[in-house]
Amino acid sequence: MKQLRATILGGMVLLAAQVAWAAPVTGLYQVREPLADVTEEARSEAFSRAFVTLMQRLTGTADSVKNRAVAAQLASPKSLALGYTYQDDELQVSFDPASVMQVLREAQVPVWGSDRPVLLLWWVQESFQGRQLLGDGQNRSLNLQQAGLHRGLPVRFPLADLSEQVQADQGWSSADEQLPELLQRYGADALLVVESKDDTDGITGSWQLLGNEKNLTGSLTGSNPLTAADGMFQTLAQELARDYAIVPGQGDAVRVRLQGLNLDGMLDAERALQVFDGRLLLLDGDEAIWQVTAVPEQLRSQLALYQFRELPAGDDGEFAAATELVFVR
Repeated sequence: MKQLRATILGGMVLLAAQVAWAAPVTGLYQVREPLADVTEEARSEAFSRAFVTLMQRLTGTADSVKNRAVAAQLASPKSLALGYTYQDDELQVSFDPASVMQVLREAQVPVWGSDRPVLLLWWVQESFQGRQLLGDGQNRSLNLQQAGLHRGLPVRFPLADLSEQVQADQGWSSADEQLPELLQRYGADALLVVESKDDTDGITGSWQLLGNEKNLTGSLTGSNPLTAADGMFQTLAQELARDYAIVPGQGDAVRVRLQGLNLDGMLDAERALQVFDGRLLLLDGDEAIWQVTAVPEQLRSQLALYQFRELPAGDDGEFAAATELVFVR
């Protein structure tokens, strides 16, 4: 028992240094798309684009519409809508989550839940006025946040105070000791560093994702910041979905034991495991055991979003088994 308590305490100390801040994406099933004109053909084309955007949000890639079952809905996406309206030069449509999820389940394509990693967007723009770090609440920042949400990614901005403006000139690296502190301060899972340059031809630059295992990089180009950011967000969504998008029912039967639970932890556990059709087997004090069907690596990624840390195999021999994973909160 002393060894178990020590293990739990050690896990909680390690967790405090690497907290996950998963955030629900609001309006996941509500899509806005521009209208070329007011003709019926333009409206139909915008509706199809809205459906493709929704599929990209839910699966991580627009290629999911190539699935036969999903492609069949592309011809008549209005049948999946709760309501829609045409306002000025824009289509606004709200899709029915239950109907959409039924299509995706039947198609057996990976589905990404609404709780997703939070990205702290460290956008440094260079122009004839010099270098500037975009801060929370600025018009361009608000527009970029909406661009992230359009692709299903929750984005936050720093305050961009004087000390952070100085840091913007110094830059960031994955080995920077101040990175975990920065992420914890803003409740973010990863730092998305963007170096952009404004010129007469548009926006050019580069981006890098720091603070997670992927450490992705890419180039930035577009006629304006929103166009350039959209391509970046699509790439990020596709890469992140590889860890979190799940085909319901795919994988092996796994027993999951969670330790150190309080009321909030229990609620988070239910949210994390519902995508795996989790079934509660035992609840005893601050410990609970679920039966799930999952790919272990996806299960680990999902639980990490809710601040659960895996314990090494063999820490508790009484329940140790090849089909059991143990996590502590």
